[in-house]
Amino acid sequence: WYSGIRFVVIGGIGLLGIVLCVRTLTRIGEILDQRRRAEAARAEAHTNLELILNALPVGVTLIDSRKQVRSINPAGLELLGLADADEVVGQPCGAIFCHDPETPCVQDEIHLDGLQLDTRLRRRDGEELSVVKKAIALKMQDETVYLEAFMDISDRMAVETALRDQEHFTKTILDFAPVGIVVIDAEAHRIVDNNATALELFETDREHAIGALCHHFICPNEVGRCPITDLGKHVDRAERMLVSRKGRKRQILKSVVSTTLGGRRCLVESFVDISALKAAQEALQQESFKLQAVIDGLGEGVAITDGGGQITEVNPFYTRMTGLSREDCIGRPLANHYPEALRSELESAAEMFQSRTGERAVVKDNARIFGLDAILRLQPIHTDSGFAGLVFSVVDVSPLVAERRRAEAGSQA
Repeated sequence: WYSGIRFVVIGGIGLLGIVLCVRTLTRIGEILDQRRRAEAARAEAHTNLELILNALPVGVTLIDSRKQVRSINPAGLELLGLADADEVVGQPCGAIFCHDPETPCVQDEIHLDGLQLDTRLRRRDGEELSVVKKAIALKMQDETVYLEAFMDISDRMAVETALRDQEHFTKTILDFAPVGIVVIDAEAHRIVDNNATALELFETDREHAIGALCHHFICPNEVGRCPITDLGKHVDRAERMLVSRKGRKRQILKSVVSTTLGGRRCLVESFVDISALKAAQEALQQESFKLQAVIDGLGEGVAITDGGGQITEVNPFYTRMTGLSREDCIGRPLANHYPEALRSELESAAEMFQSRTGERAVVKDNARIFGLDAILRLQPIHTDSGFAGLVFSVVDVSPLVAERRRAEAGSQA
C-alpha cells in the first residue's frame, strides 16, 4: 500500500514538473516573441522617423551631449552644401552653426521648449546663411540629445534689411522735408506719428505729440466737425489754423489723404506754414490798395500792361477818356489804343524796352488820341527778373490847347 502511494506521489510530482517546465518554456517564448515584435516596431518607428525627417523641407540634425553631430537629414546637407552625412557626422556642432558671442548655445539653455534662435550656418564653401533654429531635448538610451531644426531665412533677412533701409531713408527724407507731416488715427483722432517739421511747428517734442488729439494742434475750431471723418469732405491745399503747444497761431496750407496702416484707418496730413506768406500778401495788398488809390486819383488816364503788352489795370480817368469800360480794357492789347499816327513809333519803343534796360520813358507832345489833345508817356517797368510791362499815361491838354489857339487867334486879329 505504501509503495503504491509513493509511486503515485512521485509520478504526480514528475508530471507537475513537466507541466511547469512546459509553461515556463511557453512564457519564455512569449516574452521573446514580444521582444522581437517590440524590436520590429522600434525598427519600423525608427525607419518611419527617418523617412519623415528626410522628407522635411528644413534641415534637421541630432546633437549628442558632447555637442557633436550624430545625424543630419538631406535638407540639412543641402543647406550645408554637402553630399554625404559622413562629412559632418562626428563633427562639433560649432562647425555648422556659427553663433555670435552673445547668442547662447541651445544646450546651455535650461528651458528648451519653444526656444527659437536667429543664427548663422556655415556652408562648406565658406558662405554663411542666416537661419532660424528651434531645438528640443530628448532622452535616447539614458543620454540627453538635442533635435535641432533649422531653416534658411537669408531671403527674409535681406528683405527685412532692405525694408529697414527703406524706412530709414524715408524717415530721413520726411524729417528733412520743410513740410509738416502727421499720421492720425481716423477713429480716435489721435496722432500716431509725425516728422521733425511737424514737431517744430507744434513747438513740442515727440513724447507730447504722440497720442495727443489732433485738434490740440490742427484746426482747433473743428472739434467734432472733422472735414474728412465727420463731413466726408476732401481736403486739398486748404487754409487752416495751427496752434502750437505754446499757444502760437500759424496759418497753414493743408492736404489730407486717407489710408490704412496696420489694419486701422488713418489720415495722413501734410501742411506748410504760410504765415509769412499771408503776412506778405496782406502787406502787398495794402500797398496795392494805396497804389490803386494814387492811380485812381491822378488827373490823367493810366493803363498798365504785363510783359506781353496786355492791359492789366486802368484807372477811371482812362476809361472816361476812351469811352470803354474797365472790363473792355483788361486783357486787351495796349497797342490797339495807340494813335494811328504814332502806332509804329510807340510799338518800336515798347520792343526796345523789352530788350534793353535803363531806357527812359518816351514822351509825345501834341498827340491826338481818343478825340483829345494830349501828352502821351510810355514808361517801362523793370524788375530783377527783367522787363515786366508798361505804364501808358494820357494827359488831357485839350483845354490848354484850346486856350492857346484862342490866344493865337486873338493876337492875329
